[in-house]
Amino acid sequence: MKPVGTIDKKLSEKTSEKEILQDVKTSKSPICRKLLLCCLFLFTYTTVMALLVLYMDKIVIQYEQFKANMAHDVVMNNIKQDNSELIEYIRQYHMRPSKKFFLHRTAAHNNKAHLAQLKLSSKVRFIANYFDNMTQGVFVEADAYHGGKPSDTEWLEKKLNWTGLMVQSDTSDFIHAQQHGRFRTQPFMGCLSTSKAPKEIMHKEATFITLEDVDVKPVNDLGVGDGFFQTREKCFPLYSLMLAADMMNVQYL
Repeated sequence: MKPVGTIDKKLSEKTSEKEILQDVKTSKSPICRKLLLCCLFLFTYTTVMALLVLYMDKIVIQYEQFKANMAHDVVMNNIKQDNSELIEYIRQYHMRPSKKFFLHRTAAHNNKAHLAQLKLSSKVRFIANYFDNMTQGVFVEADAYHGGKPSDTEWLEKKLNWTGLMVQSDTSDFIHAQQHGRFRTQPFMGCLSTSKAPKEIMHKEATFITLEDVDVKPVNDLGVGDGFFQTREKCFPLYSLMLAADMMNVQYL
């Protein structure tokens, strides 16, 4: 049997796992074998924990960067509001390609019974009288049907054949607008920029979309518990939207 001092010296010189395992196999002393196994366990445990700490630090840093990016508003000052590429982008990705898109919903909402139920509010009555019941007018409306409120322009569209641009910042409002058969109106899913440059902002959106609106599972199953969720939303200048919709002569804004 080798002296204890010799064994300690050999252990201090051998650091690799392969050498330690070899010592375990060749050693005849139970105490030495247990000691080598403990060293191997401690070495493996320390290595795994160090890698885990480094990985978690990286994840935390990435998460903090993600939150900072989500909360930061991006203003694209280098893009002019009449930029041709911007206008084409809005047309292709944010506007309905044709009036036939929601035509299957139109018949149910444009029948005589539905038209008879349309209420003429004092505001819409003033607009109609101001333009002397003008037909084929053009309007721009933002956040119609928000919170279940009626639209100011639905009567003008369906009674006087007006057309226009409808800006919807909430998904639920956008879906409700389409359910009202607004096929003469160009919908835009987004928001209006407060400057002459496009923006991308953090938007806190309501989640009161029902199962009758879209064929998806309940909102609670999507991990939304407070009635709101935060999304990134693109905002464009009104002038850019009017160019994209080809509606430059607007009567009611």
